[in-house]
Amino acid sequence: MGSEEYINHHFWDVIFNYALGLGPLGPVVNLSKGFANLFYQPYVQYQTNGRLLRGVKQGVSDFGVTLASESLNITSKVASGSQMILQLTDDCLNMLRPDASKTGDDSVRYAAHPESAAEGIQQGLNSLKRESATVYRHLFVVPVEEYNNHGTGGAVNAFVHALPIAVLRPAIGIVESAKQVGIGARNQIDSRETKATYKDN
Repeated sequence: MGSEEYINHHFWDVIFNYALGLGPLGPVVNLSKGFANLFYQPYVQYQTNGRLLRGVKQGVSDFGVTLASESLNITSKVASGSQMILQLTDDCLNMLRPDASKTGDDSVRYAAHPESAAEGIQQGLNSLKRESATVYRHLFVVPVEEYNNHGTGGAVNAFVHALPIAVLRPAIGIVESAKQVGIGARNQIDSRETKATYKDN
């Protein structure tokens, strides 16, 4: 498969999956359920024990949790899709780079999801550190190595190839961090909501 065919095939595959993952049906359904609880919970509580205020409080709480959870869900999906596109761009540029200037895919796209906001922040910081180290290596270390091996021409060539890396890799780190924080925060909210449900039952 030629480079142009490879780029076209993977680009449209990523775009399709990105759009599919952002489908509005799931969030709309969940938000609708949360909104319905604003009225359903007071009705149920009033019918059960006459405690209307408790039902109102529960309905508002349920809607707030759903709104926060779905907002984080959409944010993490946008970040995940942006990461895929940026990573694909870097992969395509890798096909044009000499071996010394190629970057590896060290992202945590397939790592275990964080269970809390704190874990998400920690994973996000690790992503930023990793991508910062990649940029440092390609902007400073690789040109020096190429200068020692191939002279001024090798150093200039390595530096030119490092410029897109200096833009793409930090961006990958940022959106990856946003994704991890969003997933961790949502998992923490969902976990607390599950515990609260069991407690009420």
